[in-house]
Amino acid sequence: MRRFATQICVVLLLSGCDKAASLCAADSSKSSAISLVRDQINKAIRSQLSSADPNANDVVTPSSIRSALNQLAFSLDNIRTAEADPNSTKRHCDADISIIFPVDIFNKANEARRSLNQNTISDLADKSDLKVDADKFTGPIAYSVQPTDDKKSTYTEMQADSPFTKFVIEVTANSLMSDTITRVQQQQKAASDQQAAEDAASLASKRAADLNMAKVDNRMAIQVIGAVWGSIPHDTRMQLLPLQRAWLDKTRADCRVQAASASTDPTEIQTAETTCETTANRDRAEELKRYQPQGFAQPFGQNDPSAAPQQ
Repeated sequence: MRRFATQICVVLLLSGCDKAASLCAADSSKSSAISLVRDQINKAIRSQLSSADPNANDVVTPSSIRSALNQLAFSLDNIRTAEADPNSTKRHCDADISIIFPVDIFNKANEARRSLNQNTISDLADKSDLKVDADKFTGPIAYSVQPTDDKKSTYTEMQADSPFTKFVIEVTANSLMSDTITRVQQQQKAASDQQAAEDAASLASKRAADLNMAKVDNRMAIQVIGAVWGSIPHDTRMQLLPLQRAWLDKTRADCRVQAASASTDPTEIQTAETTCETTANRDRAEELKRYQPQGFAQPFGQNDPSAAPQQ
């Protein structure tokens, strides 16, 4: 069953030539059918943009929509009378409707679709079952025409929501919103870049603070192991010195390996290495305490000149 948008119609005067021609193919019928297509597209674009963005009308005005539609070149071909009731003057018509988009509208629409990660206009046409011939897009359309009783004008109704009109609506809306889409994406990118820069600065500041804290802890650990080492009797220290130096070399090597696997950032690697050495110094200090004289309690930080090899 045919579905017609009866709420949109165009009435044009019949010319003498039109009376002699098929009603479906009459110039007035073709002109009114194309006018109805434009009207459908106009209303649909305004509705879509308003639904997508309440402020869209501030960007894409009714006059800019009309201006864009006026640039679209429509044509009707292969017109057929699909239904003709001998008891009625109304004729149901089928035709092939084609459109050629101006280069500017076509390119802007494709650019907008790329920005939105949508398929190309040609792909959209294929999906809509339209024929594509270079820059010409063609699809079926249905309409009805009926002369008024006085035969002076014709009343035309257009099929609602055909694949062809939906295709033109989407492409035209893409073109109209292209500049806005580009501007919004540029603003989003600028905001994203600024946020990324702020995040990077914050991260760099945190890394620097972490490294500073690690260095402070490391200095404290060195003081502790130095104090413990200094409290060990001289002869015992001389016996422990080769072992202490071997421990120091191994600790440094182990911490370098451990830090290298912790991060790729130089500051974080340095922090990890320093923290590792701090932990090793503290553990070593506890181990060395067993060599202190029994009952020894040396004040913190006081050690003799023969201090232990340090990290």
